[in-house]
Amino acid sequence: MPDFNSEFFKKVRADLNDALKSVGEKHGLTFDIGTISYLDDHFTAKIQGVKIGGKSVEARYYEEAADLLRLPPLGTEFTLKGGRYATKGLNKTGTVIITRVKDQKDFICKASFFREPSFKNQLTSAVQNTLGNENTTPLQNWIQRKNHFAKPDEKFPTDTSLLTLGQLTELASSIENALSPENLTCDGEVRGQALKAKEKNLNAVALEIDALIEDEYLLFMWLTGWFGQ
Repeated sequence: MPDFNSEFFKKVRADLNDALKSVGEKHGLTFDIGTISYLDDHFTAKIQGVKIGGKSVEARYYEEAADLLRLPPLGTEFTLKGGRYATKGLNKTGTVIITRVKDQKDFICKASFFREPSFKNQLTSAVQNTLGNENTTPLQNWIQRKNHFAKPDEKFPTDTSLLTLGQLTELASSIENALSPENLTCDGEVRGQALKAKEKNLNAVALEIDALIEDEYLLFMWLTGWFGQ
């Protein structure tokens, strides 16, 4: 009879993941055995299956929380203690999952690491611009994040005073989509304080957009003489 302990289940988890590789290759999937919980004589584990090329729950959670936590884009590579790593996901506690490039072994680190100069100094200016800073508004941070993934002719001006009414309407639509229940909670994966903080950040962006749209309408009415009628 094996002794149930954390070291034993580390080996079991690794063996289960290895055994599932052939099943995944057969069906175009990748599998991962999550945390294993156990008592004296039995254990339970959660298995996650993802289409090859698809995103895991942790990856989706990362992208949903990236603006709030000022994280770099998913998959960003960096050097840590002489090794090369890449951002892979975010767990439910708000800890970042990173993977070592040479052997794809996963580790975790605090989200605060990605705001330190030792990390930021490794990045290109384009990636640094996605991180935002304490001197920018929630809307500017949201724009920087969207611009990173946008085509050159579809980027928004980071100076919010230069946004057109059409661009503001488009940004308002993107926030409305982000605040939908399924996107806000990442299909139930984001909850608790992380969910409250994320919703607060998105609502702050929405308030900025609403104020700018109102200013645009007031300017239009003044220019066209509506106030004198």
